[in-house]
Amino acid sequence: MSGFRKWLTLFFISLGGGTIYIVPYFKFTYYDQLLVATGLNNYQLGMLMVVMGILNMIFYIPGGIIADKFSARSLFTVSMIGTGLLTVWYGTLPGYHTLLLIHGLYAFTTVLTFWSAFLKGIRTCGTKEEQGRMYGISDMIRAVVGTVMSFIILAVLGKAASDTVGIANALYLMGIIYIGIGVATFFIMPKGNEAAETDEEPQAKFSFKISLKVLKMPAVWFIAINVFCWYIAYTTITYAVPYLTAGFDMSASMASTVGIVRQYVITIFMAPLAGLLADKMKSPAKLLIYCGVIGTILTALFLVVPTQATLVLLMVVITLSVGAIISAARGVYFATMAETRIPLFVTGVATGIISIISYSPDLFVQAMYGKWLDNYGVAGYKYIFLFMTVFMVVSAISAYLIRKTAIKAQSKASNKVANIA
Repeated sequence: MSGFRKWLTLFFISLGGGTIYIVPYFKFTYYDQLLVATGLNNYQLGMLMVVMGILNMIFYIPGGIIADKFSARSLFTVSMIGTGLLTVWYGTLPGYHTLLLIHGLYAFTTVLTFWSAFLKGIRTCGTKEEQGRMYGISDMIRAVVGTVMSFIILAVLGKAASDTVGIANALYLMGIIYIGIGVATFFIMPKGNEAAETDEEPQAKFSFKISLKVLKMPAVWFIAINVFCWYIAYTTITYAVPYLTAGFDMSASMASTVGIVRQYVITIFMAPLAGLLADKMKSPAKLLIYCGVIGTILTALFLVVPTQATLVLLMVVITLSVGAIISAARGVYFATMAETRIPLFVTGVATGIISIISYSPDLFVQAMYGKWLDNYGVAGYKYIFLFMTVFMVVSAISAYLIRKTAIKAQSKASNKVANIA
């Protein structure tokens, strides 16, 4: 693959990766507008995420198997076009049960056929010596694209006559963009036989025997618990957007802007910075311990700051600070797999198992939060952030256990080398 085509392919793959999850997780940034446009209550809006979350859990490992059987180009194209058609359907703003179906189908197009194809597609862009560069640049492109698209959507909402019209227009626009990316990538992305050889060794095929061995590794469980905690934090901090409007009288448009900055803009800087700090410490787990402690302190501030409009600026600062800590942790927590010496040949299976555990909050958190808000109103946010604070404490403890496991694994490896010598 020529140099120009390699970078063009990487750009379009990252363009898809940076946009495909915007609409399925629309509520993370446009919560208030979506409530008005769909006519759903908080619980029902949460249930859309639960349905998608249940299917996501089921599809993580099968998605990897499918990616081994079909070309990344075909899967990527089908995923983008399929997501686009679903989004156009979403734009008609159908009833609750149809929205449940749409979000269930999003799990097919964004996880089962997309996620592994996306990772595989990036891998085809470079040789094994270029993989770090490929993934690093891809992450940056995804964050930049997510930022730009989110502000475009915010502009569409701002110019619309109502939130209902604005959400519908934004969904139609995103649907067209998804389909366009899918079509363009089909012609740009290389076929399987054009891909660069990047694997240093054969990857393990899925089997129950390998899965059982991986399940017995303490490091896998500690990492899964840690990522589980940070995913709860990532999900929970999105509720700061409606909290700013309900508790501090901020406009929905301004609160969404804060949400975009927290979710995308901060990530552009914090993820690579976290990587540099982890390298300097020579331990991602050490950084995660600090993130857990700082995250606990900052999240606890949500519980003590009174809901007064005069304190809105303070709450914005707290929200963005918590977002920065979450972005830092998310940038390095999978790096602990190498630190704890999880064998390279079981990385795929280990990642699948960790993902199933780590992202399981999608099964219950959104609906639980929605129920609290429906039952307790603004006071429900205190329960939400208390829940998050508890898991910030658990994140620090699990990071400490990861570090202890890493030290033990590194010591064992050193002794093995010494015995051979």
